[in-house]
Amino acid sequence: MILSSLSLVVLYFVDFPLSWATFKQLWIINAVSFTFITSYCLMIDTETARRAWKEAIVFPGAVSLLIILYTVFPKLFRELIFAVLSVARLDSPLGVRSVIFLAYVWVAGCMAVAYLGKVFEARGLSRALSRLMVYVGGYGPLLCAVTFASYGYEMRGAEMKWDKTEKTGKVAA
Repeated sequence: MILSSLSLVVLYFVDFPLSWATFKQLWIINAVSFTFITSYCLMIDTETARRAWKEAIVFPGAVSLLIILYTVFPKLFRELIFAVLSVARLDSPLGVRSVIFLAYVWVAGCMAVAYLGKVFEARGLSRALSRLMVYVGGYGPLLCAVTFASYGYEMRGAEMKWDKTEKTGKVAA
């Protein structure tokens, strides 16, 4: 995710039309993968699917889901996006390019947003803010961020330990 975002940012400055085409292709691949994997998982375990279908849909994160929908259905969202940009006074060419740049950076930025949700939860800060960060950033990016952080811990030689489960031999019904 970090490399694809960095590549898009470099392409943004080197060859903008190529970066836009690459961006759309990246997100179409994301859309196809997300649709296939999510629907397949929900079909395999229908009992869990009934309880967790909302989480499955928001797995990539709210912003990423909006980018996926825009990429798949650009005509439906183009007018809505330009209306939002005009309300935010970003409907100038520079404003539109800035929003595109932020979308390129979001590919990696969503990992940071989701990881902040984990940090907030671990430090006992606002639980609502923690959930909001994860919903906006996404569960998938959170998993990537946690994996990335664990690679960092491993490279530093940090001690990794598991909590010990006490076995009592009793079963609670």
